[in-house]
Amino acid sequence: MLWSRFIQPRLISFACGTKPFMIQRTKIVPLAKGNVLEIGIGSGLNIPLYNKDRVKKIIGVDPSTEMQSLAKDRINESPVDIKLIYGTKSRGSAKRNETNLKARRKVSVFRAWPCAR
Repeated sequence: MLWSRFIQPRLISFACGTKPFMIQRTKIVPLAKGNVLEIGIGSGLNIPLYNKDRVKKIIGVDPSTEMQSLAKDRINESPVDIKLIYGTKSRGSAKRNETNLKARRKVSVFRAWPCAR
């Protein structure tokens, strides 16, 4: 419980925030536009990198409430409208949700790196 609730989320966030990953993020994330569905938003490392003039809204999905709570400060500081959704670990349901969202409106889908998962 201690590991999965406190240590693991911070360790994953730290690993995913290292320089090699952040260099790649700064190349890709600012290119997103419109409504963005970020699958695996985690601790929100991408949030400050979105271009507020290009992105209308971000819908972040993650199965870990601990990771989502690490993202709260980044979400509160972001000029972009962000909604978090607790996602399941089921690949099928995530794919269905992505397809349903795309069908309803034009959405850019951004899948975060499977850094440490």
